[in-house]
Amino acid sequence: HLVVRDCTVRACGGGGDIYYGLAEGKGMLCSGFSTVTIDGCRFEENGWKCRTSRNGLASRGTALHVSGALVELTRTRFVGNKARTGNADASIVELAGSCGGSVVKNCLFAGNLVDCGVSSSGKCGALCINFAETNEVVAVVNCTFADNRLKGTFLNFNGKSPSLNAV
Repeated sequence: HLVVRDCTVRACGGGGDIYYGLAEGKGMLCSGFSTVTIDGCRFEENGWKCRTSRNGLASRGTALHVSGALVELTRTRFVGNKARTGNADASIVELAGSCGGSVVKNCLFAGNLVDCGVSSSGKCGALCINFAETNEVVAVVNCTFADNRLKGTFLNFNGKSPSLNAV
């Protein structure tokens, strides 16, 4: 179990060409945990600028990427982060794999930039939830999405229907 409280993750990232890899979680990458709790944190000015990608999976979850875990993400701010790709997926926060039952509550997504390029598969946005199973549910409750500049979709849930209560 990973617990992160009252932390600031700022100005992590880089840029360049990615040919067969991913630029996931440049701010924070959480993998190998069964549960992840992130509460009262700030993710600011993190990002990755990728010029080309041969595998189409370039810049996922540049501020926060959680893979295969039940996530409780509360009272956390994602401000001024950037995810740019020439031709691939891009997101500020990505919950991937077996994340059903996760909760994103009272969070702010503001002033972020996501540019997926012209041939994105559509897995782009301030918040991208990429389920492993079709019956999984993630609740997004009382979150604010404001002043984000996005080229691609606003919220992407990989074709599934989450419980959503966000303004």
